[in-house]
Amino acid sequence: MNELLFEAKLIPEIITLKPMKYLIVDKKVTAESTEAFIAIQGLYKLSEIIQSKLKDKGTIYELPPLEGEWSLLDPKIGFKDHNNIVGNFMLLQPENLEDNLFNEVKSKLLEESKTEEYYEYFKETNLKLVDEKKSIKMLHVGPYTEEQTTFDIMEKFAHELGLKKLYKSHRESYIKDMRTVPKEQFQTILKFQVE
Repeated sequence: MNELLFEAKLIPEIITLKPMKYLIVDKKVTAESTEAFIAIQGLYKLSEIIQSKLKDKGTIYELPPLEGEWSLLDPKIGFKDHNNIVGNFMLLQPENLEDNLFNEVKSKLLEESKTEEYYEYFKETNLKLVDEKKSIKMLHVGPYTEEQTTFDIMEKFAHELGLKKLYKSHRESYIKDMRTVPKEQFQTILKFQVE
């Protein structure tokens, strides 16, 4: 597991990441919606089959925590209303996952899953190289609707260092989420790129 990605403190810190391969669902969803859960289902189905194929070739690994890239439709509303948060999900993949294996697995699954709920999201899932470079990250504990408090601390930290946020979107890594603990115990690593 990548420590820079999946470990964080309750205080902000700067990290520099190398380019990494991800499966990304390019079809946008609203946070905590039924569609979001369906998109996650398709992403994990694809990831588990790739994991099995790579195991046959000698690469053994655990699936990493789910990640997402999100932005606010209306910054004035903020994170209090999950209908105001749109984005997509992603899962880190091993460096040796090649395009041809990904395309082979995806093509086969597209044929087999035409009647599945996640088909439309599965169709929009791609293997991409993500290059985040310099970012600020911090651990947020609690409901997603309270993330703004953590972002305020991160943005103050960036300002004090003379750094500015590059994009309106941000990344989240779900260390403990709705699938495992009550919302008061969620652990989410928040991250945004800076320069």
